[in-house]
Amino acid sequence: MFIQRLYLYHVMSRPSERLVVSYAKTDQKGESIRPSYLIGVLQQMFPKMQTGLAEENKEKRSKTAEMLSAFASGGLPEEEKKVFFTLFDELRSEEALTAQRLVAAAYYRYHPKKLADTEMEGLYGKMLKNSVSRMEQFASCAYAHYL
Repeated sequence: MFIQRLYLYHVMSRPSERLVVSYAKTDQKGESIRPSYLIGVLQQMFPKMQTGLAEENKEKRSKTAEMLSAFASGGLPEEEKKVFFTLFDELRSEEALTAQRLVAAAYYRYHPKKLADTEMEGLYGKMLKNSVSRMEQFASCAYAHYL
């Protein structure tokens, strides 16, 4: 028992900002199970500890990301903007890094660059060796073409 608590101490003392502890609510058969004793111990040690369901946070984050994408592209209707700003402010206050990453992803634009001739020659050689069947294979499955 002592060694388990020592390992637990080592694991729980490493995070610098946040520690997320999760547990399964159901077993493999879908039957309800009780949380580990550790959850109760942690709640006694840290009465102000926030608890919540990961599914709720995930759904809220997903909806916020979807609305942010629409906002960034200019396609978010006016009546939904108030809801979006409320959700985004809540996300930003709870998970600043996640909010920052979502904004970066929403406003990211890919600008393709042409490969240099030497790079293309290194990839494909000077003379392309193709056949109709090889092109058909690429059209049906691009990954299989290279195998």
